[in-house]
Amino acid sequence: MIGAFAFAGTLDRVSAGDGCKRLFGPSPGPTGWTFAQNYAGGGPVVRFSGGGKSGWLMVFHGESWWQNPDTPDHKCSGVACFYSSLGLAVSTDGGQSFKVVGEIIQPSQPRSSFTGGGKNMGIGYGSLIVADASGRHLDNPPADPSSAYFYAFYTDFTPGLPGVCATVTCLAVARAAYGELVAAALSSDPHRVAKAFHKYDGASPNSWTQPATSDTLDNSVGAGGFAPLWTQDAGGSPTVMYDRAFDVYLVAYVFGAGAKGIRIRASRDLIHWSQPIGAPIEEPGRTLAYPTLLGEMGEPTIGGPAPRLYFSSFVTFPNWGSSVFETIQLTLSSQ
Repeated sequence: MIGAFAFAGTLDRVSAGDGCKRLFGPSPGPTGWTFAQNYAGGGPVVRFSGGGKSGWLMVFHGESWWQNPDTPDHKCSGVACFYSSLGLAVSTDGGQSFKVVGEIIQPSQPRSSFTGGGKNMGIGYGSLIVADASGRHLDNPPADPSSAYFYAFYTDFTPGLPGVCATVTCLAVARAAYGELVAAALSSDPHRVAKAFHKYDGASPNSWTQPATSDTLDNSVGAGGFAPLWTQDAGGSPTVMYDRAFDVYLVAYVFGAGAKGIRIRASRDLIHWSQPIGAPIEEPGRTLAYPTLLGEMGEPTIGGPAPRLYFSSFVTFPNWGSSVFETIQLTLSSQ
């Protein structure tokens, strides 16, 4: 049932926090919406400016739970059975507080496709990047907001279609016009928030028309379809950042059944991604989860020659008592 918490420090060490005070927790609103009724886990933050205000946007992971009738503990793979989607929270006071303003990305299948069964719908924790219509990096706030977009990365299934994504989650992307997402976040209208993003579907003449949510309070209808960014290996929990030193985007994601490790890929347009770069990050006998990329350039989503990767390492997932929080410094090269 977790929530979102604030901490302070450097990229190498947490030095302060606000104790156990949550920025928000489960069932954070808006009233009547149930996408985060049982769990709300804080995700990455990015700056915004528009409508005469500035502040931070936070993507977060929300869950709705049920009891599995086929297991003694009524769980799914050792955790509460869940259907997840991505929500959005906004801060206009320098990150001191965040208001949940709505749901932004929902799986293609409705909640009823999973409820009462033994399979979870994991969408990840979201990752926001500001870029133009061609996926080229833009400073934030952008000089021309009318030509800028927020790109959000998540995972989803393609049920009924051939390929690996029919049975395991694959990485996907949606985007919202910069000005529209800011206006929606400040409008106090969750229906406007729910309509801001559209999923990438490479099979369509216009690749950005698929609705990212069904705009239903209970996820009783599925959202639009999507095109996976790759299908060579399944992935989960994507985290994306821009690397200014090499003018590329980097994504880190967990791979393999049981989250065997973490892989890195690169892209110049947020759609076409390289094969995995270098050896995978693995720890024999342990499960790696929840990767987060942070840049060392003073802006969380922008890196240079030595960005950081953070993750949790478990002896027995999801037993947090067996976990440690780790960080490694990535060394990038043009070779």
